[in-house]
Amino acid sequence: MRVAVYTRVSTPDQSTDRQRRELCNYAKARGWKIVREMQETASGASHKRPLREEIMQLARTRAVDMILVQALDRWGHSVQVLILTMAELEALGVAFVVPGQIDMSTPMAGCRRICSRRSRNSKGSLFGNVSARAWPMRAPRASVSAGPTRHRTW
Repeated sequence: MRVAVYTRVSTPDQSTDRQRRELCNYAKARGWKIVREMQETASGASHKRPLREEIMQLARTRAVDMILVQALDRWGHSVQVLILTMAELEALGVAFVVPGQIDMSTPMAGCRRICSRRSRNSKGSLFGNVSARAWPMRAPRASVSAGPTRHRTW
């Protein structure tokens, strides 16, 4: 796996060293090859992130198989940015990994993506256009008699 590591701090007096060290150890433990590291200094609220855009360009050209980020808020504070990023990366076949939070590189992540897609169909059902009548009905309850029990004599 060719990995791009993205780290970000908000101000110049902060350091990305801890993020970088943890992400490099994470990748090394899994046998992934880091081909690019980007260390950006930008406010979380800022939409101008040239190095984040550069990593996305690497994904678009398939120069990397995975983007590794320390925490979701390092990538972006906007839910919209996160959702659009993950959707684009999924379409490109590039994994997005945030250790302990998101790992789109595993087979289970693929299963979650399929279930997520199925849940967005017109009926909101994971099972597609299956009518309620197609499901087995609950077995009828045994009737309970309120009267005395009759015993048969032979």
